[in-house]
Amino acid sequence: MSRNYQKENEWEKTKYIRIQSKIDKELGIAFKMKLKEKNINLSSWLEKEIEEFLKNN
Repeated sequence: MSRNYQKENEWEKTKYIRIQSKIDKELGIAFKMKLKEKNINLSSWLEKEIEEFLKNN
């Protein structure tokens, strides 16, 4: 059974939003290294921080 990429894409659009940002390269590399050290992926970290921010504001 092959994947239905069009259906997958539509589902993804209804469930998620893409958030992008450009930051200083050195800062971004240091941040990614810290996340990797702690075995945390960026999406999980960001979701947790957003939830905390919304809860407190």
